[in-house]
Amino acid sequence: MTDVRELLPLYALGLLEPAEAGIVERAVARDAELAAELRAYDRAADSLLAVAPTARPSAAVRERLIASLAAGRFERFAAGIAELYDVAIDRAREILGLLDDPAERKPAFPGASLLHFAAGPACAGADTGFVILAPGARFPWHQHDGDEKVLCLQGTIIDDDGTVYGPGDIQVKAPGTAHEFQAGPDEELIFAARVFGVRFDGAKPSTDGAI
Repeated sequence: MTDVRELLPLYALGLLEPAEAGIVERAVARDAELAAELRAYDRAADSLLAVAPTARPSAAVRERLIASLAAGRFERFAAGIAELYDVAIDRAREILGLLDDPAERKPAFPGASLLHFAAGPACAGADTGFVILAPGARFPWHQHDGDEKVLCLQGTIIDDDGTVYGPGDIQVKAPGTAHEFQAGPDEELIFAARVFGVRFDGAKPSTDGAI
């Protein structure tokens, strides 16, 4: 879930869609501290507008601004997505923008959905897309036939070895490795994955000490 505080400066500048603007308005109506923060952003926006040049920005500047907005709340991951999927930065922003369209998500198993898309030439033969897990949901045991690289965008990944990955962390698994993992309990987990072959038919090793 997006932190309302992240929306306050965009609200002050009039850059939010109606639905997000409504979220801000309802939140500040309930929270005096948020309302005070918004007033501060309003004052800052007024100051910026007062000293802003009257000339219109060039077409190139406008296009860069629009492109940066395409990635929405995940803009800070655009460069990482471009590298992971071997695509241009503008395409990476388009890919990230898909996450805010529920229609793009396809159910996979209880508590999980997938969002697939085409990647660049270096990803030929790989499964590429986003995986979304509900808080606490578990991704089942699986084996990697090829390498897997994962970039966490939101929430936490709790691997079966106890390692915890958060936003911005990268997890790499070599061919022949196997594992399972779970989403953290506090928020929806979203991660980008590039996988060169994966199987779910292998048996999970027993942990009860039996031979």
